[in-house]
Amino acid sequence: MENINEIKKAAEAEAEKLGLKIHDAYFTSDKDGKTLHLEVDKKGGVTLKDVNDFTDLINPVLDQMEGLDSPYTLDCSSPGAERFISIDELNDHLGEYMEISLKDKKILGNLIDQDETTITMKHFIKGRPKNDTVLKADIQKVQLRIKF
Repeated sequence: MENINEIKKAAEAEAEKLGLKIHDAYFTSDKDGKTLHLEVDKKGGVTLKDVNDFTDLINPVLDQMEGLDSPYTLDCSSPGAERFISIDELNDHLGEYMEISLKDKKILGNLIDQDETTITMKHFIKGRPKNDTVLKADIQKVQLRIKF
């Protein structure tokens, strides 16, 4: 029986050795069997080398875990460029381009400041720069975006 919390705890310990953090850990199933997904991240983003190094480090640890006896495929990856982030992660993304969803509107812009209760976004309306300060309590979701 797989315990994702134990797996995540072990993965976090190994990721920390490489300066990485675990963004998410979960299993999926399809016709080919089970897949264990471990998404690693770090400030500034991860490289292919980071993912390969983490895979090499976590593989023997998973092989030794009790209860992880059934066959599975290991998929280590980055969480992606346009991933959702939590409010707690905002400080790691100052200056980055993102979409903030509120109850009645969305703001697409750069996060320029944040404190305990508010964030400030810089965006443009009809070509004119505007700064909006929003209460963190009003934010429903935050998604990093790529600006073209």
